[in-house]
Amino acid sequence: MEKKKNVKSADKNPPIKKEESSKPEPRFSSAMESFVERFASCDVNRVKSYLKDAEDQFRLMSDRDLTLSQRRSKVGAGIRNYGFIVKAAELVAENPQFALLFNAEILNNCIYNFDESRNINVTLQSMVRQTSNSMLTYSDEAYSLSLIFYNSVKELARRGNPDAITLYRQLQPFFRRRNPEHGSKPPTEHETLRDAKALLHGHKDGKIVIENEKPHMVGGKHVVVDETHKDRNEERLTVND
Repeated sequence: MEKKKNVKSADKNPPIKKEESSKPEPRFSSAMESFVERFASCDVNRVKSYLKDAEDQFRLMSDRDLTLSQRRSKVGAGIRNYGFIVKAAELVAENPQFALLFNAEILNNCIYNFDESRNINVTLQSMVRQTSNSMLTYSDEAYSLSLIFYNSVKELARRGNPDAITLYRQLQPFFRRRNPEHGSKPPTEHETLRDAKALLHGHKDGKIVIENEKPHMVGGKHVVVDETHKDRNEERLTVND
């Protein structure tokens, strides 16, 4: 009696392996909002007006416009210098007979004005940090949204949409390095080797051309033309001119 062989039946319709998309996802910031409202003009103008009034008021209090060379010649008050100044003021108050060339009140006023100027400067630095964070946040989100548009245009251009090809050609130069022949310095040997390795591994688009003429008695010529550019968003797109 023959033994039946256990043969696993193959699926008639094996599942189709989903191809991984070669197009990377758009880069979003971690806190990107679904909708961003524009700053109210009245609020922006109010802040600008307040800061301008504060600047004018402070200029009336202390009109000390210094040139760069004048600023370099001034002595700042770090921890050690400030400690020395405060200690000297205490000794001057206790021993006014040794302060022959100035009034002790002038020294105390300078210390007070320095303290208040520093406090205002700390407030302004906090304000600058807030506005700088706002700039970085909105620029990051604006760049991410622009990438979404760029990737969409690039995909449609790959499919032959003539309008998308026109739009793509207007955006694609922003992802290219400047050609050395157009005013920038020729690439160094390290940069050329780095770009060549990137081309071999498919991390950049472009080409590298090396022309060399071996020196004879005199002269010789060695030219490197590095026309690579890195598209960080997706693979190369070839569009027929």
